[in-house]
Formats: sequence, C-alpha cells, structure tokens
Amino acid sequence: MKSFARLGVLLCLAPMLVAQTTQPSVPAKLTSAVYDWEKMPVTPTPKSVRRDVFDGRTHTAGPGSVFFLATNAVTRLRNAGPTPATYIVFSYHTR
Repeated sequence: MKSFARLGVLLCLAPMLVAQTTQPSVPAKLTSAVYDWEKMPVTPTPKSVRRDVFDGRTHTAGPGSVFFLATNAVTRLRNAGPTPATYIVFSYHTR
C-alpha cells in the first residue's frame, strides 16, 4: 500500500458563488498554470459573478459546497462576488 505524502481537503462552508446559470457543454481548458487572473472570463450569475478554475477545468459551486483537492493539483478558487466565503483546509500527513 502506498503511503500518501499529503492530502488536502478544502471545505467551503459559507455561501460561496451562486451558480444558477447554464454551463457550456465543454468548458475551456487552460494551456498553462500561469495566467493573468484579470484576463480570465467573468461569468455573470443572478446574484454576483464568478471566475473558477480547477486543474484546467472550470466547475460550478454553490453555498455549502465541499471540494476535495488532491496534492499537487493545479487549483484556483476565488469568491468573485460580494457575498463572503469561508475556506477551511485540512492537511493529513502519513509516514
């Protein structure tokens, strides 16, 4: 059995990005992990806006959402709206 170096879990426990708009059938892929955040597309929602990237794919999250983010995964998560969001990170180490 392989031992895991690190395991991170991110829980979004407070109201986050309201996602009640329809998603495109194929989200755009990023060509690099380095990009200008201000040039990322902003998607309007009924209550705010969002820009979300997760390892090259975009995902939608609503209030009370829970995410699992594996170690070394390229992730960008940001609350682009006026509603406050809370992010809690758990880190698990084994030997």
